[in-house]
Amino acid sequence: MTSNSICKLYETHEGKVSDKWSHYIDVYDDVFGGIRESVGSLLEIGVQNGGSLEIWAKYFSHATSIVGCDVNEKCGDLIFDDPRIYVVVGDINSEDSRIAIEKRSEYFDVVIDDGSHRSSDVIKSFARYFPMLRDGGVYIVEDLHCSYWPEFEGGLFLRSSAISFFKILIDIVNRNNWGGDEGMFDLLDNFSKIHGVDFRFSDLKEIRSIEFHDSMCVIRRAPESTNILGRRIVAGKYAPVLPEVLQVNGANLQQIQLISQSDFNAHRLREERDFFERLGFREDDVSKMSDADGIDSNSDASRSESGGGCFRVKRMQPDGDFFQIFFNFGAGYFEDLSETRRIKGDGEMEIFEFFIAPGKNLKSLRLDPSNESVVVQVEAITIASEVGDTEFSGKILNNADFRAGATYFFSTSDPQLTIPTIPSELSDRGVSVRVAMRYLNFGWEARVAAVDATFNGYVEQLSRLRQEVAGRQRP
Repeated sequence: MTSNSICKLYETHEGKVSDKWSHYIDVYDDVFGGIRESVGSLLEIGVQNGGSLEIWAKYFSHATSIVGCDVNEKCGDLIFDDPRIYVVVGDINSEDSRIAIEKRSEYFDVVIDDGSHRSSDVIKSFARYFPMLRDGGVYIVEDLHCSYWPEFEGGLFLRSSAISFFKILIDIVNRNNWGGDEGMFDLLDNFSKIHGVDFRFSDLKEIRSIEFHDSMCVIRRAPESTNILGRRIVAGKYAPVLPEVLQVNGANLQQIQLISQSDFNAHRLREERDFFERLGFREDDVSKMSDADGIDSNSDASRSESGGGCFRVKRMQPDGDFFQIFFNFGAGYFEDLSETRRIKGDGEMEIFEFFIAPGKNLKSLRLDPSNESVVVQVEAITIASEVGDTEFSGKILNNADFRAGATYFFSTSDPQLTIPTIPSELSDRGVSVRVAMRYLNFGWEARVAAVDATFNGYVEQLSRLRQEVAGRQRP
């Protein structure tokens, strides 16, 4: 241990308190040892008592700006002797905080995320602040063990967790071997949808390397032009075992044919087809399974009626949410021809009833069950008139990601259920519209459930088809 190592600084530090796992300190000594003298600015997400900012200021003696950001207002009262240290109080992922941080330094050599540790915050912060990392810089995320815990929006097999996100970035580092960059959109689509974040692929292409440690991830940045395999180097003159190797000296990696976005999906399906053929499926059965992946998510063929155990639902109370119904009397859907009702969102049956006077000539209905992502179970949609009750639950168009029976999974913040046609015998009468539904999930959890249900529904389709094929192949 050298006298100026981070480990030594922690042992001798007597100022404000800093709290780190011992393993992190060892990793920091390894990561920062070679760039210590060149670091000019550092951003730390999560300040707590401010001790780590003091230690970073001591360690990076040539730095001109040490910035911390914390949502806790008490951090604004911290006083530092070193004028290079500055604390921004606010949500790291708010635009106000970003502007305040950028005023201290437009770019950083080191970014350390020791903030809330919630997966959504970690992923949003990376999308927002990795672009502010200089070439040669290092972005470090701490406490990724939280990515395995539900209370931090994590889970071992949860594809929307922060650890899953950084694992995906490994494929982006190796994108030159895919045969095209188009698949980057596919890889990150779920994260964009669930966490409501956009990624700049020009920045992601500058990820030099991704290094995992226990509960830590270290991402290094470098110009895109340097993040390639380069040319083949063959040293020596004699190759008695494999002389052909002499011919590849100086050659570039032979890429597979550059493919478009649609071809990328087809390539992925070809891989799946090959896999199932190795399991003994006939070619026509494998093609049928591959076709299932291309079914329109709003078509009847894509909606599983069983839904048995293929998704998890966790209720979260809505915040000022409401149900809205639009009435189309021939001119379309407008706000002034709609009514709203407050949502309880407690998982119990909620009934909304609306009355329409005779002579209105009702053409269609649109139900907006929420003003955010939601999972709802539709018990009944009924129009009652003097001629009796007419049930419409089985005649609903929707923009849900997935439907399992009467349960609709919406990742969009504008979920819609539409009854496109009202029978003529009802359209001009005085009627009562009655909607009965349960709210199972809201917000972030609803978006996760929507993505999980869509994926698991596809897997379920393959499983059922495999059972059918196995049954046909029995003697």
